[in-house]
Amino acid sequence: DLEAAADAYRTAIELHPEYPEARNNLGTVYTDLGQYESARSSYEKALEQRPHYALAHLNLGNLERNLGNADKAENCYRRAIELNPEYAEAYNNLGNLLHLQGDPDAAKEHFAKALELRPNYPDAQLNFARMLLTEGGIKAATEILSELLSSDPNNVKALNEMSGAYSELAKHQESLAILQKSYRLEPDNATTCNMMGSACYALGYVDEAIECLKKATALEPANLAFHQNFCGILEQAHRRDELVVALQQGRENCTDNAGLFDIVAARLLISDGDQASARTMLKSLSTD
Repeated sequence: DLEAAADAYRTAIELHPEYPEARNNLGTVYTDLGQYESARSSYEKALEQRPHYALAHLNLGNLERNLGNADKAENCYRRAIELNPEYAEAYNNLGNLLHLQGDPDAAKEHFAKALELRPNYPDAQLNFARMLLTEGGIKAATEILSELLSSDPNNVKALNEMSGAYSELAKHQESLAILQKSYRLEPDNATTCNMMGSACYALGYVDEAIECLKKATALEPANLAFHQNFCGILEQAHRRDELVVALQQGRENCTDNAGLFDIVAARLLISDGDQASARTMLKSLSTD
């Protein structure tokens, strides 16, 4: 019960105002509750009381990263490392941030350092492998993922990344076999369902692909990428009636990007010979 935990930490702080650990822990609870300003205030007060509190710097960095404040997050992570040069989690989180900022070389150094400090650190292994995959380093990525899966064979995130690597190599049967294991472990994992849909379609299992993609969009209705993948495969498979329904669902659930689905709908109208309606739809998009 997060509210009960917050009450307990607030009581501890009332009894012992100079208690930075309680303020740091309260910040974590506020973060989980989505009360981000209160979380920031708690972390900052903890750091006022103990400026060399590396964990509070790390937690504040995580909060700032999640709020889109990359520069502030980077400063927090670097301060945590300065205070504790053997802080593997801080190296990992900074590596992840640097990767997102488009600095893969610096990210690689920080992931490597995290793994030097903690060789079997799943988060660092997973983040490092993801970065390598985006940079085309499939062989190195699969080596890291294999090492991770040897110690944690049921790590669904790692299994899905390994499946993605096989997909990049056009080894779709192997990719699907890994995803089927992921699905057995977590049948309601939307990412797994989405990836299985793509793998099934690549192998010609159209009906199975559609069922997987339908489930992915049902599990995460606001996920634009899942809706786009579903609509794209339905369009390629010439499943018109199902595509019409999927486009409407995409528009309703991803309202900020409704125009993307209207473009597909316009193509559908053109293929039906209704060019006038398609022009009207596209014209409305251009004036929005």
